Amino acid sequence: DMAHSKERLTKAGDYNLETCEILSYKITGGVPGSQVPFRIDIQNIIISLELQQSIFNRSMIGKLTVYDTKDVRTVVPIVGLERLNLKFQTPGLTGINAVANDGHPFHIYKIESVQPDRSGSVGGQTYDIYFCSRESYFNTFRKVSKAYSGQVEVGVNDIFKNTRYLNSRKDLYVEPTKHYNKMVMPNVRPFEAIDMLARKAVSGKYENAGYLFYETKEGYQFRSIESLLAVG
Repeated sequence: DMAHSKERLTKAGDYNLETCEILSYKITGGVPGSQVPFRIDIQNIIISLELQQSIFNRSMIGKLTVYDTKDVRTVVPIVGLERLNLKFQTPGLTGINAVANDGHPFHIYKIESVQPDRSGSVGGQTYDIYFCSRESYFNTFRKVSKAYSGQVEVGVNDIFKNTRYLNSRKDLYVEPTKHYNKMVMPNVRPFEAIDMLARKAVSGKYENAGYLFYETKEGYQFRSIESLLAVG
């Protein structure tokens, strides 16, 4: 629900939406060589907005439910190569800034639940737009075949930043590990490769093995399970 104040939360689910735009692979005006994406503002057609982050999700995922009378999904068109500029804030809390040239836009990956409006509005329809972090998008079509040696975080950092893998531009916060390791990645997706490294990791502070790799609005985290339990 849209909030009435940027400073005060009045009910669960309140948020202030500043930007919500679809950035298409189509070029504005069709000018050859232009790097300016075709964009369309969809703030006024949003019914609801959901964004999830969890220590059990490797990246943030979200869903927009819209009521569309102009068939935006066909006009743009939305085919799974689009980015989503999204900037919003929950009253009293730090917000999400996922806007190109300022933050890190999300990637749209599917549209579901298309339902025509049968109440009489000509051309009206509702549907869900699903989006994810850029890293999750790259994870779907890239593989890691590489040997790593040294501290586990060396391999994690390479997979995270390497342009051949997740190609991330976000911050990565790492809890240092203790042991020297050797591991070969057998042509697996980047998130799976990081999971393999995480299972080998032993914290420099705690004795138990096992790390989690996940995303928050501050960036990505590679932290031991023990440190998360200590915080909890």
